[in-house]
Amino acid sequence: MPDGAAFPIEMFEEFEELMIPADELRQTIRQEIEKNRDCDEKQKIRFLLSEGMQKLKGLDEMLDMMGHN
Repeated sequence: MPDGAAFPIEMFEEFEELMIPADELRQTIRQEIEKNRDCDEKQKIRFLLSEGMQKLKGLDEMLDMMGHN
């Protein structure tokens, strides 16, 4: 994720309602970014971005099933 990019605050608020504090979610995302900071392989970067987006999509779908819009 490019520096300065952010997720919509509404998404964090919904996660917080599920007992996933927004700060914890942000920290997890930042840890993953920091862990892979030195990666310069395009294929690996694409994989990491795809994997992260899939995880967020899964959380979003879980929110939808629970009735959160």
